[in-house]
Amino acid sequence: MNTLLAKVLKEAKRHADADPSALVEVYTVPEQRCVWISDSHRQILGFDPEELVGIHWKDIVDPKDHAHKDIMLNDALLTGGSMEIGFSLIAKSGRRIDVKVIDTLFEDAEAEHSYVICRTTQIGK
Repeated sequence: MNTLLAKVLKEAKRHADADPSALVEVYTVPEQRCVWISDSHRQILGFDPEELVGIHWKDIVDPKDHAHKDIMLNDALLTGGSMEIGFSLIAKSGRRIDVKVIDTLFEDAEAEHSYVICRTTQIGK
């Protein structure tokens, strides 16, 4: 495992431990494929973490929100920082769940990939 990924996974797990009700995910950039998912996905979305590793984020974001999420991710990549937006996720049952997310970019010129940590919380539980 590369050093950047190890650092990102440590940070993601810290966020998941600090707020067990949050959905925390790590995606590769530019592929936008999931490499790590917090256990909270089981309770909130009905997915086991293993079911979501390897997916593209568009597989669980409501299609009407894809363009909005794309713009947000591009802004995070361009600014090298964090961005926050609201959108809907699709649970395994098909139910829409309104959420807000903060995406934070982690990059290193020496690493094969850059990574984004997504910290997602439900709106109006």
